[in-house]
Amino acid sequence: MALFGSAEANPLANILTGLAACWTLNEYSDGSGAVQRNDSVGTNHLADDPLRIISSPSGIVGRCIDIVPDRLLTCVDSPTLRTGDIDFTVAGWVRFDVIPASNMAFISKYNSGGATREWRIEYIPASTCFGFRVSRDGTASSVVNASTFGLPVINTWYFIVGWHDAVHDTLNIQINNGVVNSLAYTNGVMAGGAAKFVLGGQDGNGSSIDGRIDEVGFWKRVLTAAERTALYNGGTGKTYPFDVPTIQTRTLITASNNTLAYAAARVPHQRQCFYAAGRYWVFYGDYNNATGPFDLYFTSSADGISWSAPTNLTTFPICDAQWSVCFDGSKLHVIKCIQSGAIFHDGLYYRRGTPNADGTITWDAAWQTAIATGNKVGDASLAVDTAGLVWVGYDNSNSAKVTKNSANDGTWTTAAGFPIELTNGIEENPILSPLAGGAMYATVYRWNSDIAAKGYSLAASGAITSEGNITTSNVEADSGAQAKVGRIEAASLSDGKVHLAYQTSAQTIVYRLRNVNGTFAGEVQLSDNSRVAAEISSPRISFDANGNVYVTWSGNNKIYLTTNKSGSWSTPAEIVSEALQASYEHFMPDEKVTNGRLPAVWLTSTYTLKWMAFGV
Repeated sequence: MALFGSAEANPLANILTGLAACWTLNEYSDGSGAVQRNDSVGTNHLADDPLRIISSPSGIVGRCIDIVPDRLLTCVDSPTLRTGDIDFTVAGWVRFDVIPASNMAFISKYNSGGATREWRIEYIPASTCFGFRVSRDGTASSVVNASTFGLPVINTWYFIVGWHDAVHDTLNIQINNGVVNSLAYTNGVMAGGAAKFVLGGQDGNGSSIDGRIDEVGFWKRVLTAAERTALYNGGTGKTYPFDVPTIQTRTLITASNNTLAYAAARVPHQRQCFYAAGRYWVFYGDYNNATGPFDLYFTSSADGISWSAPTNLTTFPICDAQWSVCFDGSKLHVIKCIQSGAIFHDGLYYRRGTPNADGTITWDAAWQTAIATGNKVGDASLAVDTAGLVWVGYDNSNSAKVTKNSANDGTWTTAAGFPIELTNGIEENPILSPLAGGAMYATVYRWNSDIAAKGYSLAASGAITSEGNITTSNVEADSGAQAKVGRIEAASLSDGKVHLAYQTSAQTIVYRLRNVNGTFAGEVQLSDNSRVAAEISSPRISFDANGNVYVTWSGNNKIYLTTNKSGSWSTPAEIVSEALQASYEHFMPDEKVTNGRLPAVWLTSTYTLKWMAFGV
């Protein structure tokens, strides 16, 4: 099967071709001050009239603009927005709060008074329908009506696509992916008009619609029927950059012989790929033989195609040294533990730095000792709380422990009262998820007979509240006794909610939500066992800027993705199909979706490290 987002699997694979401008309109305004709405493709940014500010309620995707009478969004004329006798398409979502009594434009490059008219998407009360109007000379105009759609009503979103086909000499309009209305038209469109581009009305006329507009795009080509259908997306819309994995699969590292292996991730719930400073970053390790040494590298790319030469961040004396990285949106945090004596995974070291646009990292300080040698530190992971302080969870001989840094400058000073022990003897490997107010949540693997996971709420001071078992279904075990690292995932958005995903003993993938008040919603099965293999399937949770949830996992030499964007989960989609390394280290997505893409790395059965930014 083709990779997700290829031309075969994704009708939007070429949607960026010919895209001259695009406005997601997600910038927030409460109506009290002017806010620029950015062109995602170029520099045709839209500005409020300072005296007539436009607010930003929820839209079809994310936020939208709420046009009220006599308020418009405009940008000056530019060559990228001019047309002429060429192919072009205008598309966007519109909604009436009040049906106008006179002709009114939603989206236009059309001056009401001068001879600089080009085109507009409008509502025509006399015909009770939408229309797409163009002018051949800046004055006279022709319009194609969406006459087959029916009467628009208030408080309902409509996806309108209008286009001029210069090859077949037609004007066309389509509403909600329905019937296309076409008009034979051979006169072309005025070239070089100076009219402003306007949302909510037209240039030279202060009156405007009373309604909302969202997700507007302008292409200098005719979209295909499949593209229009995909943009409509069953009425839920798409946002830039749509589903386009414009950055295709890249092979980062290939093993040179059987003794050279690469680890995409040493601790599975920690993310070794992320987006920062305008670049994609990947951290990975290698070892040359069974005893070491082990090297930790990073590489980065501005476009996902050309990658920098690997930089060696550190070298460990043994091959099983463990490490984790975490990017908090500003700073990169790295921890490593080393076996320097008889104790396995001895001590913990911490470092913090700033990723730079040139692919370098500016470090705040040298490696810091966070946990002294002589202490076992296994499967360590880290998280940054809402106060910017680093917490580390780790296994200390089957004892789940947590420590915390009280310094916020790249050095390490263990906070008073830490480290703390969550439990001793039957639980280990705490995953940390930030909560509101500097608190933290610890999800701990149990390895007793019920093979459940246990939860602990940790105050900023370190005070512990046990929440007992937090999984209902048994978590897939290792050798029938232990819920292994990689079979459960916990993540949060610092809002008091914790999202869990885990592989069950029935070989299914299950999701469960911890609410702000500490109660748990019921388990939701995301996939039956047809997509889950007997080996660890490594469920992972990611989020986007709107709080939508993405869960990925692997099984049967495939990687799957399902999303929750509107309160329900999508059918799992296959995003990778190839033989993978048979361990829990073989797949790692970023924690955050960036510009509509989810970066991820995976490790093949031949120890080849691959990367791709999936359109979601």
